[in-house]
Amino acid sequence: SMHTLGRQTLLEPMKYTADGWFAPAPEARPLPDDASIMHGFDLNDDFSVPALDLQWTFWKENATSKVSIADGALTMPGKGSTPADARLLLMTPEDPYYETQVAVQVGRGNVAGLMLYYSEKAFAGITSDGKILTVHYDDKHSESIPSKMGCRFMIRLTNRANRLTMQVSRDGEQWTTLARD
Repeated sequence: SMHTLGRQTLLEPMKYTADGWFAPAPEARPLPDDASIMHGFDLNDDFSVPALDLQWTFWKENATSKVSIADGALTMPGKGSTPADARLLLMTPEDPYYETQVAVQVGRGNVAGLMLYYSEKAFAGITSDGKILTVHYDDKHSESIPSKMGCRFMIRLTNRANRLTMQVSRDGEQWTTLARD
């Protein structure tokens, strides 16, 4: 079984009834009449609105005030020196098979990347400072290689039931596989 989500909570508006019990308050958020609506919601984000959408969350801090969204790009100041102590913007995938990709522009003196993150000890992904690409396998194992990508590049992570493929591209057309599990 591939359960890595932990304890999930669903909060719904509630109201107290006249006898002191509580009941769902459907008037606060009406349920759709169409029973064909699929579970979940689209996790894609093109950052076309100036606020984080519902799929985003943070790890150990609410850094919403640090996020800036403009012209289809998200900017967030870095923190920490490793993925284990970095400022992390996260989303929880709803399926064990998925692909995620991001365009990265690394600022001077910073490191940026894309990770699959479970905890400070369990993560995998790619980071770069513009000169070195680092492939992270967990908190103790990583591999650093000279980067031919520069400060602007793309990262794609493909997860197939915990079989991970990590790739980079300069143009989004030709991809180089850095690691495959």
